[in-house]
Amino acid sequence: MLAINDLNKIYKNSENGVKEISFQISKGEILCLAGPNGSGKTTLLNSILGIIKKDKGSISLFGQNVDNDAIKNRFAYISDEIILIEELTGFEYLAFIKSMYKGINKNQIITLLKIFDLEKDIDKLISSYSHGMKKKLQIISMIMKPFDVLVLDEPCRGLDVEAVYVLKKIVDSFKRKGKMILITSHDLLFIEEICDKILILTRGIVVGGGTPEEIKSQYKKNKIEEAFLEAAFLKERENEIDCYLEDYFDVIESI
Repeated sequence: MLAINDLNKIYKNSENGVKEISFQISKGEILCLAGPNGSGKTTLLNSILGIIKKDKGSISLFGQNVDNDAIKNRFAYISDEIILIEELTGFEYLAFIKSMYKGINKNQIITLLKIFDLEKDIDKLISSYSHGMKKKLQIISMIMKPFDVLVLDEPCRGLDVEAVYVLKKIVDSFKRKGKMILITSHDLLFIEEICDKILILTRGIVVGGGTPEEIKSQYKKNKIEEAFLEAAFLKERENEIDCYLEDYFDVIESI
């Protein structure tokens, strides 16, 4: 189990950060973090992964502190930002990643390349890849290593419809294998389809949580987007936009 208790990370002279965040992810469970820009999702992920230092709280995996390097290695992290060595070919890059970890089989890599339809491009320079191809290579390079927790920050960004479908199938397969999965995404339909539980963050605090059905029921909404707007205090903004649109089209019709 991944357990986060009373996690705090506050930046000086900034509203961004997270305050008193607590949740758990069990084996075979997918938890999604949802929230508007600046709500603290990436700060929370970076604190859990040790990329930034938390101010307070505890993070443990199977009862062991994640500050332990051996425990940190049990995480696989797919960042929103694509960072690859673009002077290498796809094959050379995956070979480099393979050399860093034990237990990665060559056939395993070939299978992932086939799944993402990247096999025919593996000998090309990464610098020649499209954004979507780079994203696929990034995903492959992270999920081919042994891990217990898979962390994905905006994983659908830059992927076409087929690649998103493949990603959902892969995530579901890891779930059935007992992996713990933590996802941030602005794609609420993706979240609703794939996640067991959702935490909604606004200004660094948890303002809602539960299964997709529980959240819709709690806010008496039929759509997860409507429940999200209510939970994240964005309903007033929605009404404001409606008024602006009415004014906009009134101006057009008067011309």
